[in-house]
Amino acid sequence: MTISFQALCVLLVVALAALGACNEARPDQPASRSTNTASASVDTTRLLDTLRIILRQRNPVIEHVAFPQIQWFDYGRSYVAIAWGIRADRNFSGSFQDELFGVLVLDSTLTRVRKVLDVFPTQRWRDYNVRIDELTGDSIIITGRGYTYDDAGTRKAYPWR
Repeated sequence: MTISFQALCVLLVVALAALGACNEARPDQPASRSTNTASASVDTTRLLDTLRIILRQRNPVIEHVAFPQIQWFDYGRSYVAIAWGIRADRNFSGSFQDELFGVLVLDSTLTRVRKVLDVFPTQRWRDYNVRIDELTGDSIIITGRGYTYDDAGTRKAYPWR
């Protein structure tokens, strides 16, 4: 697999953002913004703003957003990303819709969302992990589980094409 220098820079900035550039982020939930001022961070900020718009279509109170996982997808010549978003105060107010996950396809430069495969609510408030489990020639498979009790498991497959 070959990757352009620009794509590598963007991936690095996204990874740094996911590792906790925001002091408010919990260790198990990535930060919402990168503090890097490199030109790649402009694209990252735009990508995070696009993610916020996508998640706000489902719930307008979503404020903090991140990409906890991004993985190269050879079959689609693009990236598959797990997206995450939560309300501004991060407090539970009776609705699991205030914390959302998404499965998105990003372009090969990590600058545009090509396709939104799904957006769904958490199953455990600030205690849920969603990850890419498998990428095949015709599907993207994700799994989710509660952190604390390893419960509320889910497995979803999304056809590719």
